[in-house]
Amino acid sequence: MQTLSETETATKIAMLNDQFRRSGKFIITQRVAALAPDKQLALARLVSEFSDFSEDNDPYNEHDFGAVEMGGDRFFWKIDY
Repeated sequence: MQTLSETETATKIAMLNDQFRRSGKFIITQRVAALAPDKQLALARLVSEFSDFSEDNDPYNEHDFGAVEMGGDRFFWKIDY
């Protein structure tokens, strides 16, 4: 049985997480739900287009966490599965 290396596994997970972020399927907090619909869409776009991954915010190279800024506010997103 062939197993994936840690790097191959992280690469596969990152690819799946990137696809998921772009799918438009989100669970949102009350704070985000309180935003006007156009702001919610803008925030979803920022999350789906996020690509500023680094050792600081993505130490396992899985693309499962990030932060975006909109209108002077910072919003964190996380993929949990």
